[in-house]
Amino acid sequence: MSKLRTVLTEAIQFVPTLALAAGYVVAGEIDFAVAGTRFLVAALLAVPIFGWLAFKGVRQNPILVGSNLWLIVGAIGFNLHIDSLQNLLIDAAGGGLFVGSLLAGVVYTVARPEGFVGVEGPRKMLFSGILVALTAAAMVWALGRPEDIRLGAAVPFIGLNVVRRLMGRVSQRSVVTE
Repeated sequence: MSKLRTVLTEAIQFVPTLALAAGYVVAGEIDFAVAGTRFLVAALLAVPIFGWLAFKGVRQNPILVGSNLWLIVGAIGFNLHIDSLQNLLIDAAGGGLFVGSLLAGVVYTVARPEGFVGVEGPRKMLFSGILVALTAAAMVWALGRPEDIRLGAAVPFIGLNVVRRLMGRVSQRSVVTE
């Protein structure tokens, strides 16, 4: 896969999460009055985008796969008016994103050849384990800051994705040099 195609494939995976989060991050707070519509739109974007990528056999970013789980759960909770789920999502705020990503990270680490870090090789388990630990830390951080969507969720979300990409590059280089 060409470098441009790789970048575009990674970028398109961010669209559903950005569709939900952009307005909240700009405003600096979550408006739960419109959360149902935003979760629904984001989930409706996630399903065809990730379905198409899966159909094409493209490796997906597991952080964003987990984020999409959160989007789908949010769409269900708010649009089917499941009070207990809505309350859980409201209490978690942006932390719910990391719950989904942590679940995906654990599954990818143990069940996929590329692991959570996204690269096959001898350091997959080490780097995936580190990324799972960082995701757990981001989840705890975000759950402790539900009122601050920028510092509580947006910054750690960006950080996790950057760390994942850097670990993938380091892992690929270590395979070539070992």
